[in-house]
Amino acid sequence: MRLQQLRFDGGLPISRLASLLACDASNVTGLVDRLGSRGLILRREGAHDRRVTEIFLTPAGLDLRTDLKLEF
Repeated sequence: MRLQQLRFDGGLPISRLASLLACDASNVTGLVDRLGSRGLILRREGAHDRRVTEIFLTPAGLDLRTDLKLEF
C-alpha cells in the first residue's frame, strides 16, 4: 500500500486509493484492514457523504511514513 497517498490531516476515499493503485476498491479493503489492525490508519465516514469511507493516517502511520522517507 502506498502510505505516501495518505495524509494525517485529511482523508482519502478508499475509491480514490483504489484508483491510484489501479485496482478495484474491493481489493483495497483487505489492505486497509491490515493497516488498521496495525494501528497505522483509521477509517471514517466521509465528511460530505456518509456512503464514502475515508482513510486517515494515525500518528503511528505518519511516523512510519516519515521513517520510510515517503514524504511528499
